[in-house]
Amino acid sequence: MAVKDAHGKWHAETGQRIMDFETPDRSAPVLRLDPPSPVTVELSGEDLFEIAQELERDDPQEAEVAYRKAIAADPGLSEAYVNLGCLLCDRACYEEAVDLYQSALDRAIDGPLIRFNLAVALEDSGHAERALAEYHACIALAPDLADAHYNAARLHEAMGDHQRAIRHFHQYRRLEPVR
Repeated sequence: MAVKDAHGKWHAETGQRIMDFETPDRSAPVLRLDPPSPVTVELSGEDLFEIAQELERDDPQEAEVAYRKAIAADPGLSEAYVNLGCLLCDRACYEEAVDLYQSALDRAIDGPLIRFNLAVALEDSGHAERALAEYHACIALAPDLADAHYNAARLHEAMGDHQRAIRHFHQYRRLEPVR
């Protein structure tokens, strides 16, 4: 049984109020409330690169994703190629790193670190002659990069070219004095 007083309807037995959801005036306008559209924030390649760097130590897989997004956002960001390639090499994905560095070169993104890391990835994947060519390309761009001379010297020595090996070892010692 329901009772009605000045405050509205209520159940006589329980005392609970009865809510009247019926609107007597059906001519009133109905306002539709649409949910707000989500705000999308476009991050720059540099922003994504910085995020990837922060993720590297604790979550290398997420760092890899962020580096790939950084490259997609800014294909000219050479540091993203270098760091992503290093992550791939850390996981022994040398061929994938070679492909990544080669794609940088194909996009005219060249530099001593791209060439050096490409050479390391080539060497680690068993392509010593191609690696040696990349060490030489690196040295042409940065003649004072001691590690490139050292690695080139090792490969020349392994391939039996002792004269070139000696030259590169000499350059390495000149650039990296004994500590």
